[in-house]
Amino acid sequence: DMYILIFLIFLLCALLTKEKPNFITLITLIVIFILIIGLRSPYIDQDYQNYLRESKYGSGISEFTFYIFSNISYSLTNSAVLMFVIYAVITVPTQFYALYKHSNFFWISLLFFFPTYFVILNMNAMRSGAALGITMIAWSYWAERKTLITLGLIALATSLHYSFAILFLFYPIVRNNDKYLKVFLAAIPIVFAFHTLIDIDEFFAFFSVIEFIAVKSNAYSTEDFEPVSIFSTVILLRVAIVAALYYYREELSKHNSLFYLFFKLYIVGLVLLVFIADIPPVAFRLLDIFAASELVLLPMFLYTIKQRYIALGGITVYAFLYFYINIILAQNIKPYEMII
Repeated sequence: DMYILIFLIFLLCALLTKEKPNFITLITLIVIFILIIGLRSPYIDQDYQNYLRESKYGSGISEFTFYIFSNISYSLTNSAVLMFVIYAVITVPTQFYALYKHSNFFWISLLFFFPTYFVILNMNAMRSGAALGITMIAWSYWAERKTLITLGLIALATSLHYSFAILFLFYPIVRNNDKYLKVFLAAIPIVFAFHTLIDIDEFFAFFSVIEFIAVKSNAYSTEDFEPVSIFSTVILLRVAIVAALYYYREELSKHNSLFYLFFKLYIVGLVLLVFIADIPPVAFRLLDIFAASELVLLPMFLYTIKQRYIALGGITVYAFLYFYINIILAQNIKPYEMII
């Protein structure tokens, strides 16, 4: 199976080298993944057919960029394939470049990236995948408090998927330092208590007067989603990761100048996930927006354990857990086929 092969190749690279790939290898990877994403068959992911219908009979609730790309695609090729290629061309170089720039262990980042963000965003919710790539490019400008550039990139990401507008709310309070870190941490038990004591459905009903939120809420309510247990393995593992990152924060911050930005973004993602766990599609989308910083954070645990292979083994098991959930169990992507 191609997915297992790719996973094993990334694992082998992670085992054999600590070094980042050379420029030629990086470009080759980018080209391969652009082709994999852009030229995939219409029947291997869960969103392809939805995108086809929207591009042909648009309901008007998608982003204006989606209609621009779909119009270009149909005008030039009389099909939607070019639209998927355009999104892949935006998504892959931005994501891979950001990981190449910020990750201390590039191959380990890809090992975790493949069964998570690649499957869920790049191969399914491609608009979000493209928006995430732009957001990852914004990380360094965010850390440096280059406000105009950061907000411009967030606006660009929002034009690709409206959900990324939430970043505007958190930009003023998420800074790349250890100030107020304990406030961020305190939000975790608070949100667990809030979720337990408050009727979330009634809380969100208050906001249904806003037309855009109402449209999105109605779209989600037509599906039969099981609420996520806030004490599920996935969430409790993330709580444990936050605890470990906090414990090793002084050591890890020496190895990555953006550590505190990544750590705070990860905490925000966890808090939002727990806060609206009763609406899984929204909860996990917001988690993806913020917690993608884990692609850089998780490999840094190699600095905390002298035996490198113990830390790498733990990350590999964690990555394979998502491989099992997303690819084997949920079948978010079926056996790969190219459209040509």
